[in-house]
Amino acid sequence: MAHIPNEVLDVSYGCGNPAALADIKEGETIVDLGAGGGIDCFIAAKKLGSEGRVIGIDMTDEMLEKARESARKVAKVLGYDIVEFRAGNIMELPVESVPLIW
Repeated sequence: MAHIPNEVLDVSYGCGNPAALADIKEGETIVDLGAGGGIDCFIAAKKLGSEGRVIGIDMTDEMLEKARESARKVAKVLGYDIVEFRAGNIMELPVESVPLIW
């Protein structure tokens, strides 16, 4: 959790930790629906390593802005940039076909 900026922790509303429960393997692509500030995306990014990919989906501009700003900080700490955030909702996902884990 040390790689996650405080501003992300401040907007995390304690909905659980799916990254801890999922069987995340290095190099996979993960999609987080309702990503909010991105905490689950950043936890997954560390588990996935530099060859993985995380796509966070959220429908609120405010959360997307915070998540994108934090993603730059997380990438700098981890030494790789694999997290991106897209505007959308779960009824019309803005992603190509990928296996969904959570």
